Amino acid sequence: MRAIVIGIGVCVALCPGLAVTVSAQPTKAFTLASYDPPTDGKTDATGAIAKLFADVRTAGGGRVTIPAGIYALSGTETMTLASNTHVSADGAVFLLPERLGDKARVVLFSGEDVSDFSWQGGEFHGSCFDPDAESNGWEPNANTRAILLTTSPGGKSRGLRFRDIKSTGMAGAVVTVLGRANPARKARWSPTPPTLRWRTAH
Repeated sequence: MRAIVIGIGVCVALCPGLAVTVSAQPTKAFTLASYDPPTDGKTDATGAIAKLFADVRTAGGGRVTIPAGIYALSGTETMTLASNTHVSADGAVFLLPERLGDKARVVLFSGEDVSDFSWQGGEFHGSCFDPDAESNGWEPNANTRAILLTTSPGGKSRGLRFRDIKSTGMAGAVVTVLGRANPARKARWSPTPPTLRWRTAH
């Protein structure tokens, strides 16, 4: 497995079964503004965002707009991402809790065998353990991932695109994409900006 850093704080782990390409835009449109999320950075917005992505998944995908604002997330619920979905989150800031428990494992957004998916923009803010700080809200063994896409043994992940995603204080990769493991094959990768294409050699 190899990891590629895309932009600031974005890590994509590549392995067999993964193809990263630019895909066509779906037609159905969704906006988080329709779900009346709090944007003060203090009141939990997890419920509104979770409902948005649940509706997108039910519809089989769509164009999703997350307007500029500060969205506080509880970190206790993972929101499911669907294929045929394209997210625009320019100007949106996602705040993780100031405190996480011992050995906390937080995944904000996840999906399996996702195809034709893109995410543009947005910032993820955490409170990663700082040994030089007088006090810390996160334990040193906490792990956080903003976006996690996985591939099942018989599935495929393809048509994925991420750009202009920023982060600060996250205790882990902001974007992680895992292909299915296949030790019988020898793999190589080749980046072709702005698109990453995955090739497998037999």
